[in-house]
Order: sequence, then C-alpha cells, then structure tokens
Amino acid sequence: MDVQVLHRVVLEAVRRACRWTPPCNWDAGQWKEELQSVAYLAALEAQRDYDPARGVAEEQLVLSRTLSALLTYYRREWRFAQRCSLLVVAPENEGDCEHNLLEQEPDPEAERFVEDICRSDALQRAMRRLSAREREVLYLYFWEQLTDRQIAERIGIAPASVSVYKDRGLGKIRSVLDLIRPPTPS
Repeated sequence: MDVQVLHRVVLEAVRRACRWTPPCNWDAGQWKEELQSVAYLAALEAQRDYDPARGVAEEQLVLSRTLSALLTYYRREWRFAQRCSLLVVAPENEGDCEHNLLEQEPDPEAERFVEDICRSDALQRAMRRLSAREREVLYLYFWEQLTDRQIAERIGIAPASVSVYKDRGLGKIRSVLDLIRPPTPS
C-alpha cells in the first residue's frame, strides 16, 4: 500500500471518528489531532501485520483496524473523564460540555473502596493465582478493550480459547475476592 492510499484511509477513519462527541476533557481541535495520531499508528501497525494469504483486501484491513483503534481510544478517554469526575451530565444534556463540573471532587467513599481493593492482599493473591496467559487475556480484554477475536489474533490462539482463559481467570479472581466481601444483611 503506497503512502497516498494509507493517508486516504487514515483521513477516512478520522472523518468517521470526528462524528463522535469528543470527551469533555478535550477541545475539538486537540481531539482531532489526537485521533489522527492514533489513526496513523494503528494504520501502520495494520499495514505491518497485513497477510495477503488471509484473503482480505489490505485497504479494508487497515481501515477496519484503524477504526477499531480509534473506537478503543475513544472509549478509554470517556472512561477516564468519567473516573476523574470530569463529567457530570444530565441525561437531557448528554454531549453538552457547558455544565461539566471540572472542579468537582471524586466521590471519596468510592475512591476508598477502589483503593482498599487494589491494595488488598486478597487481590494480590488472586493475581498471583493467574497463569501468564490468563493475565494476558484479561489485560487485553479489560485494558485494551479488545474483542475475543482480536485477542485471539494478537496472541495466536482460537477465540474459544480466549473465552476459556478469560472465564477461568475471572473465576480465580472472584473466588479470592468473594472471601473478603462483607456479608450482606439478611
């Protein structure tokens, strides 16, 4: 794929992604520049990974992978804005950033709960119980926001195996964390 075609594919992906409401911690101009950077990196990775033996057109593969990377990045940025309490949106004003309370403090009770879980010995024990493959699959699923099929392609296993590793890993974590869960009032 020549540079002009790659550039055209990236611009098409960014054009589509710019229709999405930018996260409120970004202004529109900076967001578009960021999307272009993410898109070029994803397009170059897709071009590097292209295998004509798979029977998929290179241009379609690059566009698909680029859009997927943009969507993953978009979701990650929105989650970040929400976690940091940068966003307080009334349902009728969704997408309107004028009413965001940037100075609002995160909920201290929720922060303490998350910190307690993250620092807990139980979570550390649960993580040590995971195999390297289970850890890798869970990381790609939760942090990279990849689908089972994308994870399978990335690490070279069947999508059904991804599901097995994911379920097994989550089961191990649940079994340990259930031991520290406070009893529910009856």
